Amino acid sequence: DALKMIDDIIKNKTLECRMIVGLYPANSDGDDIIVYTDEERKEEQCRYFTLRQQALKEDRDDPYMAMSDFVAPKGSGIKDYVAMFAVSAGFGVEEAVKKYQNDHDDYKSIMLKAVADRFAEAAAERVHELI
Repeated sequence: DALKMIDDIIKNKTLECRMIVGLYPANSDGDDIIVYTDEERKEEQCRYFTLRQQALKEDRDDPYMAMSDFVAPKGSGIKDYVAMFAVSAGFGVEEAVKKYQNDHDDYKSIMLKAVADRFAEAAAERVHELI
């Protein structure tokens, strides 16, 4: 059923997938990630406060990681970056769902939402590959 619906979505262009990607100059400061306004890296655009892992580890020597550990420290002299993106494959879902609901076809309504969700997940994976 899902494969038939996917064929129909492609044929009729029922859904539209959209994504946006941004690469921003950044460095870490302890557990924080600093995102700068520009390449000069003098002014902070924003600061993300990350948390270290909270669950106790069996081996006490294992590090408790935070997202900031994957960004070069501010004092290192390394100009690092963070990437951010948003993806949606839901453009067109509301109209199609209304049609199915008017036809009292809850099954197709639910299936369409699930397929759109899978499309969004696939698009996110593709963005990961491209970055």
